[in-house]
Amino acid sequence: MSISNEVVSQIAALLQEKHGFTTATQLDLAVADLLQKTEQRKARGNGFSLSTAIRGMRAQQGTPINESTKDADIAYVRALSTGSTPGLR
Repeated sequence: MSISNEVVSQIAALLQEKHGFTTATQLDLAVADLLQKTEQRKARGNGFSLSTAIRGMRAQQGTPINESTKDADIAYVRALSTGSTPGLR
């Protein structure tokens, strides 16, 4: 799995703003850890996709990462929702 430099920059800026940390090394380590955990879950049969969930949430906010998968990504996030969370119908 590959994450674009633009997305990495956006995540780094958000983490810096909200939590006061993030060097490129810290972000690389966090992303590597997330990817490793995602692969471990997939190997155990958990079909959750972090990247699809992120794309779906961004698409719901009107800023899709991948225009060609926007509808499927939104459907994925909606399927994860219990329907009780405000804004997720």
